[in-house]
Amino acid sequence: MIISNFQNPDLDGSSFSLKGNNGICVILIHGFTATTVEVRPIAEYLNQNGFSVNAPLLPGHGTSPEDLNRQAWRNWVDSVVEVYNQCRVDHEKIFIGGESMGGVITCYLAAMFPEVKGIMLYAPAIKIEKLGYSKYIRFFKKVIPKKNIKEVQEKDVFPWQGYKVNPTRAAYQLYLLQKNAIINLNKIKQPAIIFQGKSDKTISQDGPKLIYNNIHSTYKEFVLLENSEHCVLLDKDFKFLARKTHDFIKTFQL
Repeated sequence: MIISNFQNPDLDGSSFSLKGNNGICVILIHGFTATTVEVRPIAEYLNQNGFSVNAPLLPGHGTSPEDLNRQAWRNWVDSVVEVYNQCRVDHEKIFIGGESMGGVITCYLAAMFPEVKGIMLYAPAIKIEKLGYSKYIRFFKKVIPKKNIKEVQEKDVFPWQGYKVNPTRAAYQLYLLQKNAIINLNKIKQPAIIFQGKSDKTISQDGPKLIYNNIHSTYKEFVLLENSEHCVLLDKDFKFLARKTHDFIKTFQL
């Protein structure tokens, strides 16, 4: 890990699992350039309420931007599939949730595994303005520095950990992941709850609605968080979001 390219390097962003006592497992997936620090608060909240939680660190994350640039989008998906198969050994009921890119992976997996009980999408990055340009930019720039990262993080309730730059080749892989998730949205039939920060400037505002309008879920809910930006799992509406997540899982656990 190159410390100069890493926000909050002192935190533990490795893969983790928390054992619960109610027989239900929740898989939580962090976002692009982030680590499991991003999902730690909601994971601990759910575990305190009896749920087992698994949070994998995606390939290329928590190491270096160069490592992330070497990854293909299927590597990210496959790493979560491996965790999913491990969880199935001990749990019949599994929910999946993801922040930003983790939400896109969640959509892809929900289409792949119809037996998943329900999905929680936290500011899902299904559409990002100009991300398609990464197809060309990746040949000229390896990384692009993030803007105002310190100012954004100072507004959050919980700290964020991850790269201070966006690796461009990896960004193109995220673009390909989006495309593959979008064409499979109509296969999603599980209950779904979608959260979006009202002040989110990272993803396209119509992205979450694209998911809402194209999934065939028996139950779907869109929740606009009035006091949050992009990292909704770390922002000011966390307590409300955590309760909504808990209630959603309890409702559809049967």
